[in-house]
Amino acid sequence: MRKTIFAAILLLAGPALAAPPEVKPSFDLRLRWEGFDTPARNVGVDPEYDLGLARFRAGLDLVWPRWKLHGLVQAGGVFNIPENGAFAAGPTYFAANDRSTDLAVIALAELYAAYEAEGLKLVLGRQPYADGMEVPTGVAHLDGVKRRRLSDRLVGTFEWPNTARRFDGASVGYGPGSTHVAAFAFRPLVGAFDTSGDAFDEIGDVTVYGATVTGRHGKWIPGTEVRLFTVQYEDDRRVAPGADVSVNTSGASFLMGNAASDLLLWGALQTGDWGSVDQEAWAFLIDLGRRFDNLPGKPAFHLAWEQSSGDPRPGAAPGAGNHETFFNVLPTNHKFYGSMDYLAFQNLRDAYVESLFGIGPKVKVRAMLHDFALTEQGDVWYGGSGAFEEESFGYAARAAAYRSKDLARELDVEVTWPLQSGFELGIGGGHWWGGDAAEAFFPVEQDGNWLYLQLGWKK
Repeated sequence: MRKTIFAAILLLAGPALAAPPEVKPSFDLRLRWEGFDTPARNVGVDPEYDLGLARFRAGLDLVWPRWKLHGLVQAGGVFNIPENGAFAAGPTYFAANDRSTDLAVIALAELYAAYEAEGLKLVLGRQPYADGMEVPTGVAHLDGVKRRRLSDRLVGTFEWPNTARRFDGASVGYGPGSTHVAAFAFRPLVGAFDTSGDAFDEIGDVTVYGATVTGRHGKWIPGTEVRLFTVQYEDDRRVAPGADVSVNTSGASFLMGNAASDLLLWGALQTGDWGSVDQEAWAFLIDLGRRFDNLPGKPAFHLAWEQSSGDPRPGAAPGAGNHETFFNVLPTNHKFYGSMDYLAFQNLRDAYVESLFGIGPKVKVRAMLHDFALTEQGDVWYGGSGAFEEESFGYAARAAAYRSKDLARELDVEVTWPLQSGFELGIGGGHWWGGDAAEAFFPVEQDGNWLYLQLGWKK
């Protein structure tokens, strides 16, 4: 796929690139410490551990009137990975990197050509992509809602782990008028928790492609953005269920509101093949928000309910029924279902309240309280954010004899403080109160704590 993409870039862009370009370098440094006190299944594992993470990106853009050539090199490392961590990110990093406890890699993270003119944007090559942000609304408050609560739900960059997620392929968008149309075709790359020498290699047997039609804010329906989408996921790896997953996710979102209030509705239906059985699943989100600019700190509040289907008979014999657990595809779940990353949007019900406010002119605070439950007691508890390497499917099914749907409550708080010269300080964490379902899987300890301290710099 890479050779085809680069040949197309040279053919299309060659004549336009003869003139001298504008040169734009960029730099991005992220240093983070994370401390964990996780739930535990038995006394032989270590629930308390900490990680050190470092990531540096150096980019270069060559810009012409309509074309841009972009490259980005990433160097990253994860240090002090536990050999016997009980849960959360530590065991995932350990398993994904051949049981190494300290590792680092440097690789080409992005390399693409972009053409933009008269409402058309075409991107060919290695690139980031997040579904849901195909076109802005033009209203700052609503675009903030899109970034936090809509974008990356099915296909995302998964930036929180050190390597993140990138794609090889093509994306295109067109819409100078009231309607915007977008499409993409990708192969995901090795990344996220995998910081080995395989980082940014293509995951050869996984493809994802899709299309979106967006009625711009206020153009189809007054005060509303309407978005129709379809995403097709194909996975022929041996680690995929039945060595064959072919799932289509189609649906719509409606974002209504103005500079002070918003209502986001999102829903999706799934069809296709899950190994030898048919896929039939659903998911939805209802999110209501209000911003109060006349109060100190300009607080904003959101109340929401999101739910995905589960399967009342998981593991049924072939031909005995359909697979009814919603499949989360390739998302950025760190944004949505608790910052502690214990959950995927599969067999999950999440009722939450979010608060955002400022302290002084610069410091921003975000707090979220979730109430989690299983949709189907007979199904399992799922975690993960999709394929990130060849050797694992990307989702963990945590099976137990669940006697209750009550999974947990989670409180997350994050504070960001912009400093001088492009630096930003972040601190935050969360607490997980395990419920009856969590106790069934973690009989030794159901509760968890997490804390992080992060320093970022961009130029």
